[in-house]
Amino acid sequence: MKKYLYSIAVLVIVSVSIANVNVGLRSNNLSDVFLANVEVLALAEGGSQPMDCYAGIEYVNDGRPVETQTYCGDCQSIQCTHWWNPGRCMR
Repeated sequence: MKKYLYSIAVLVIVSVSIANVNVGLRSNNLSDVFLANVEVLALAEGGSQPMDCYAGIEYVNDGRPVETQTYCGDCQSIQCTHWWNPGRCMR
């Protein structure tokens, strides 16, 4: 009888442990989705406006004047002499 009660107790402990792990895993997935949504909402409320940019930027010392253009890859200003493929990015 003691072995029977002991095995039931072990079974209950294992079941509760597995249930806790499953709940923990689900809550981590929800928090990742929640954080992604918060980041998207924060970007939308940040007041940033789309700006003109170029996907291709190059600096060549060929006598052309150096200008500052925005690169679409990271939306940062870069000094260049040649640029192509206009687009829009959010800063």
